[in-house]
Amino acid sequence: MTAADLTRALGAFIEAAAPDRGAVAIRDLTPAPAGSSTENWFFDADWGQGPLPLLLRRAPESEVVQVDRSAEFGILDGLADTGVPSPRAYWQGSLGGRPAMILERCSGRADRLALTERNRLGLDEHIRIALAKEVAQMLARLHVQPVPESAADPVEAALAPYRRITEALPDEMATELRVGLWWLEDNRPDARAWVMVHGDYRPANMLIKDGRITALLDWEFAHCGDPHEDLGWYLADVYRRHHFIPGRFSPEHFLQLYEAESGIRADHEKLAWWAVFALQKLATIAVETLMAFRQGDDGRIIQSPDRHLSALMRAVARGGTLEGLA
Repeated sequence: MTAADLTRALGAFIEAAAPDRGAVAIRDLTPAPAGSSTENWFFDADWGQGPLPLLLRRAPESEVVQVDRSAEFGILDGLADTGVPSPRAYWQGSLGGRPAMILERCSGRADRLALTERNRLGLDEHIRIALAKEVAQMLARLHVQPVPESAADPVEAALAPYRRITEALPDEMATELRVGLWWLEDNRPDARAWVMVHGDYRPANMLIKDGRITALLDWEFAHCGDPHEDLGWYLADVYRRHHFIPGRFSPEHFLQLYEAESGIRADHEKLAWWAVFALQKLATIAVETLMAFRQGDDGRIIQSPDRHLSALMRAVARGGTLEGLA
């Protein structure tokens, strides 16, 4: 589908979703920077009263990681008017045969290095420390949002899809993943009360303006689960060097603020387990994209999957122990 075709299809999509608004003009449709799990487009919608900045989020043509787009839309709709800044959800449906949704286009810029000296936002150390505190407190506010009660086991719910994927892989591509699963199975933590889990909580998925978070993005992995899942993801080896400020804001500081805001006490053994699970998840996605590449899909390859596999093996070798926690 060309950009012109997509523009026409997008206009028809919005007019069908919001018939009371009348005919709409779609302007400045532009591909937006995005991760590997979703196709994003910036555009303006105009009903004759001035442009409304919007974002089209659509499932990619080749979806390695299967996610529930309707659930993502529902979560965003439910977060309106809460203490968790997130884009307003307008409409959802099928666009070009793929699940799609239209969201508010929020102001700000995402930068995975926002808390580091190498940030591209011009943030000095004082502002970065304040931002790091806001990151911890915002996760706490997310985890206290009401969710349905469930008797299911969040640990099993998390493991099951990655177990299925690994079992389907050829032996030569699954050795490290099977080792990781063995460790996770042998060290299962007790289940915790369920909370709203973001699933990819990190500065790379936050819009920042004037040193403050304007929106938390990329909710495709969000679900009800154990709060340690988001905490372990944030503390996992692959990303953690981007999440703290040496000598000024440590993992301990992060957890202290999180606990004070949420009232949830973090269990360090469970944190370690979920941090290894985060590495298992990343490594599985990397191997899956490599498989897709071998089968002819060259648009979704993750560079250096061995980096994720090596990180997983190192974490297993040290029994999941996390640095920086007393």
